[in-house]
Amino acid sequence: WRPKSKGKSSDQNTDERETDCERSVAVNWVRQDHSRPSVSLVRSPFLGSILLSVSDWNFNIWNTSEDCDFPLFTSPKASTQLTGGNWSPTRPGVLLVSKSDGSIDVWDFTDTSYNPSTTLTTTPRSITSMEFLTESNKTDAIRSQNKPQMLAIGDEAGSLHIFELPRMLSRCVTNELDIMTDFLDAEMKQKKNHNQNEAGKLGEQDEEEKIPDGQFQPSGINIGDDFMDVNKDEEENAEEIDEEEELMYIALEAKYIEEF
Repeated sequence: WRPKSKGKSSDQNTDERETDCERSVAVNWVRQDHSRPSVSLVRSPFLGSILLSVSDWNFNIWNTSEDCDFPLFTSPKASTQLTGGNWSPTRPGVLLVSKSDGSIDVWDFTDTSYNPSTTLTTTPRSITSMEFLTESNKTDAIRSQNKPQMLAIGDEAGSLHIFELPRMLSRCVTNELDIMTDFLDAEMKQKKNHNQNEAGKLGEQDEEEKIPDGQFQPSGINIGDDFMDVNKDEEENAEEIDEEEELMYIALEAKYIEEF
């Protein structure tokens, strides 16, 4: 793959030699994901717009067909560092997440979305790779539900481990694809409502912080008409006190003169 301009090349022979893989490809979906690097990025084999991204301590599920800046689902923080992830090739609602302690968390969204449905112990070392034995086409994939499902695990010591998954993790439940689709739609609506509520609260807070003219300033000083009235009353009271003191002084002075 290599980027190319959309304009026509001047060399027609060069264009004729290009294959489909060599033609220009545009990036049409970019989002801010984890704060740490992603260790796995896998598209669902059943829902083409659903993307799984795994980072050190949690994973996200994204819908690339929605114009939103948030994932549909974010897993709780894991107790052990995550090293990878993959979708089940036969069950739309199941994904597997590998960890540094050699175990694998199995998330079955037809069962629960709060924690892994089960944890498989595979190796005492950190898992570095995880791949399913997949069929070449969808027909074979459907037929493979009746066959043992094989999972290959590679660890940091360079060892290869091949496991046969339990039948309950390889056979679909009734209407599983519809159940998974409904779950993702519900998560999307919940996230959108939450973001709208948060935006509304921020707007209300900004309105409360605004100070209309004529009302109290942050220092607590009133600059309205009431403040002017108070100042006027204080000036009048001060003048009356000055007049009373002056009359008292004149009376005392007259009394002193009479005595002497």
